[in-house]
Amino acid sequence: MRGLVLILALAAAGRAAEPAARPAEELSGREGWIKTPSSLLLFDSSGTLINEIGLGSFEEPVSADIVERRKVRAGVSADGRFAWSFEKGERLKPGKTDKPLTTTRLFIYWGTEGQELFRNELADAPAGLEPAALSANGERLLVAEHAPDGWIVAAYDFTGNRLVDASGHGALELEQITPNGRFALVRWHELDEDPEYALLRILARQARLFKPREAARLLDDGRVMAGKVLISP
Repeated sequence: MRGLVLILALAAAGRAAEPAARPAEELSGREGWIKTPSSLLLFDSSGTLINEIGLGSFEEPVSADIVERRKVRAGVSADGRFAWSFEKGERLKPGKTDKPLTTTRLFIYWGTEGQELFRNELADAPAGLEPAALSANGERLLVAEHAPDGWIVAAYDFTGNRLVDASGHGALELEQITPNGRFALVRWHELDEDPEYALLRILARQARLFKPREAARLLDDGRVMAGKVLISP
């Protein structure tokens, strides 16, 4: 009996040490999209779960010597009205050195009722960044696109209309949009070169490239500062 009690106590301690995922029922008090570590969830006005997309890394065999690896990530607008999902898949021959065969990418923007608003197969996630940045209400967003000659950042409205884009040289390091969705700041950095920036005036559909002497930052009102210097009103 003492041994059984000890086993049960150890099992309980092991369970307590594991981070507990919040079940969908505990999240259903809020209407809209919610992201958890393992899922992208959508609840209707009654709190009923109506859509769920699994997140994480997955691997499955395609044939005797080919496997497919997929990674799915997601994000949600601050008000929960819109969400995005991004899936990157790769088929390869495993071995001492994996041999990639094909790569696919798919970005989907989801609406308030779970409908697909638009998709983008050029979207990609730069190192350390997400593939998208959203305004507070999700009605405008930036999407990072990996083209053959480099990184492009494009601004879209929630229906998929491409409003303005910009491209620079080197690795993409920053994609920031103001909460009101009117302005955005993008930064690229090429080895041994000063960082290159683009200021996007999204409603005016204008993009301006510049190289400041100091690191630039975007304020919520759309002003761009480089150190103490005002770059753009």
